[in-house]
Amino acid sequence: MVSYVVVVEELSRASAAVAITVSVHNSVGAGPINRFGTDEQKSRWLPRLATEALGAFALTEPASGSDAAALITRAERRGDEYLLNGSKTFVTNGKYADVCVLLARTSQESKHRGISCFLVERDAPGLVVGKTIDKMGI
Repeated sequence: MVSYVVVVEELSRASAAVAITVSVHNSVGAGPINRFGTDEQKSRWLPRLATEALGAFALTEPASGSDAAALITRAERRGDEYLLNGSKTFVTNGKYADVCVLLARTSQESKHRGISCFLVERDAPGLVVGKTIDKMGI
């Protein structure tokens, strides 16, 4: 971990944008798969994320910002799958990512509970990548 932090710090000296891309890819892209993914998800994604694929993270929404407790995006179970419905904004690495770690609400029982994490592949049916939003800085 210390070596990783030193690498990100050195990347940041040259480009904060590059450092953020690497950090998000590793920490909130591959990290949750490594820690919480099924064996199938790990064997499918971790080798690719270590060599050729890019991971993204989708929390922020137009109406709720980065407040996870205020998520509006819903995930409804349909048999063995989930149907996700909602919008995200400022998805770090989103335009180029092969897989996205996306947070969505699976229960309405509590504002602070019932939030689940989903892996959404770039070619998932219904997924639309919106226009690039020009920002200052990173």
